[in-house]
Amino acid sequence: MEEDVVRLETRIVRLESGVASLNDKVEQVDKRVDKLDQKVDRLDESVASLHRSFVVLETNTTHIKESVGKLESRFDSLEAKFESRFDSLETRFEARFASLDGKFESRFASLEGKLESRFASIDGKFDSMHQEIRGITRFLIGMTITLFTTLIAFGAALLGVMAKGFHWLS
Repeated sequence: MEEDVVRLETRIVRLESGVASLNDKVEQVDKRVDKLDQKVDRLDESVASLHRSFVVLETNTTHIKESVGKLESRFDSLEAKFESRFDSLETRFEARFASLDGKFESRFASLEGKLESRFASIDGKFDSMHQEIRGITRFLIGMTITLFTTLIAFGAALLGVMAKGFHWLS
């Protein structure tokens, strides 16, 4: 009977030491999880700032589109006004306005070329920003996958240690 008590006491001591080491490991895992939570919070803040940037970009894009529409309507109205004036005066001053018409068309074409080149550069900038945002999004998705994979691995490791410690496995 005493031998059984002695054997049980040694087993109890081993179990207590195993529980203490598991508690230490659980504390370490908790610390790592806290660190990962902090990183996730920082990533959430980054995503929020990116979202704010997206909203600003969208509003800027709508303002640019509205401005372009206004410019086009103004150019259309100016063109219509000039044509009506030229048509009414064409019968009397055809020779004078022929040279002026050539000058106007060249200046209008140069202005239109300048506007097209500026809009093309803006489109290029939007494309490069889109590529950068796509890269950041891919990076954030990779980090999220890595985080969840790490959490699953920690959980599996913890289950393995618990199975071994509680003699669930033979």
